[in-house]
Amino acid sequence: MQGPGTQDWDSGRPRIRRSVRRRRRQPQHHGGADVEIFERVRRVISSYARAVTLMGGPGAGQLTKMCKQICIAELIQALTEGLNFAQRAGGLDPKQVVDVIA
Repeated sequence: MQGPGTQDWDSGRPRIRRSVRRRRRQPQHHGGADVEIFERVRRVISSYARAVTLMGGPGAGQLTKMCKQICIAELIQALTEGLNFAQRAGGLDPKQVVDVIA
């Protein structure tokens, strides 16, 4: 038996990280709807979601998702450019860079 924060036998990673990942799997929902309709479904969605947010009227949830995807794409692009720079300009090991900055 292992205590909290000790190495997990099957992955070699601390157990505390596993519980954090499990919490992150609980979805966050955002959407657009009339306030009355949103309030009727909020209780049901809250039973399985970590957060439920009304972004505005109908269609606002789709716009929010588009904004999120644009931001994620930019983050991925920045990460790849940074790792490319680390390898080409500094001769650094990209895997080691990720381990340090993550």
